[in-house]
Amino acid sequence: MRIYSWGSNLGGQLCAGYRSSTEVLTPLQVRPFEKDFFKANTLKSIVGGRDQTYFLFDNGEVYGCGLNNCGQLGNLPLYVPFPTKLKNLSRYAVVELSARNENAYAITSEGYCIGWGSNSSGQLGSPPFEMVCSSEPKVICRNALHVSAGGNHVAIITRGYRKLLTCGAHKYGEIGRKFTRNCKPAAVKLPAVEAVACGQSHTIALTRKGDLFGWGMNTFGQTGIKPRNYPVVLRPKEVPTEYDLQIKQVKLQCGRHHSVMYANNGQILTWGRNQYGQISMVPHLPEYDWKPTMLKDFCHVETIAIGGNHNIVLHRNKGIHFWGWTEGNCPSKLDHTHKDPYLFKPEIFYPKKSIPENIFMGAGEKHSVVMFY
Repeated sequence: MRIYSWGSNLGGQLCAGYRSSTEVLTPLQVRPFEKDFFKANTLKSIVGGRDQTYFLFDNGEVYGCGLNNCGQLGNLPLYVPFPTKLKNLSRYAVVELSARNENAYAITSEGYCIGWGSNSSGQLGSPPFEMVCSSEPKVICRNALHVSAGGNHVAIITRGYRKLLTCGAHKYGEIGRKFTRNCKPAAVKLPAVEAVACGQSHTIALTRKGDLFGWGMNTFGQTGIKPRNYPVVLRPKEVPTEYDLQIKQVKLQCGRHHSVMYANNGQILTWGRNQYGQISMVPHLPEYDWKPTMLKDFCHVETIAIGGNHNIVLHRNKGIHFWGWTEGNCPSKLDHTHKDPYLFKPEIFYPKKSIPENIFMGAGEKHSVVMFY
């Protein structure tokens, strides 16, 4: 088992056993978890927050490391430089995890959506004047199926009718509905939703009918709508796309100000901010592109992890690649003094001939973690 991490390590989120104000510019191999633990449990996913890294295991346990200034890591110390079990979740069996900024959310086996960390905008489902932050998980809603964390908002798909519930910040319309002072999650006016993803201040959703919608901050076209016409999208607006994807196999992810849609057949569509090359491999493109565009050079991708301004892609035939902001977020031959510290063209991190069978990738705002075992 091998763990590699790079990028910001301000809170100890690189799992290296220490924290530093200096970014790690090349992949750092860190010591793994206890081997006995891995013999009995299987890793399910790696999730990155702003300055945190979370590990979800198939037994429902969650480990985390990094900065704990708002209770994002439960009752652990302010700085947690090595993955440690989140005992505040011990009464729950977690099946899905999502994090961004100072928040983390989980779906439990019982169908609860729980959240912990900051409640500055009511993103935990209660008014900020009642609770500024919480190290203990709060039940946001029941009968939940999927969850996606935004900067200061959250989107939840329910079981059954697959309604989309949102709560939290509403300055840019990121919750996609009328704001209510009690901050409780409420439904967005959409048909049954198949997938949802939140960026810093925007949200995208795919319905079961195959229609893509976007709303929220749209300065860079990250909602998929022309920003000149709609700099802010207050309610869900359908995104035009010329591509026909198999809807039940499509997944959505968002960076800070860019969006990604990809399918199990390996197709990837990107749109939004491109100042650091985060949506395209073509350096002459403008600083943003609001139209979902397919990455033709990578049409057989197995999985992808989206950071704040960078992306990591696993391609079985080409290896692991990354592109976007490179000052620690994407390891590269460029040093931190380079005038153009970003990659429009994916650079290889791990060659295809060396790729092991089990790979997990996670990306936070300014850091990345890859695990092989």
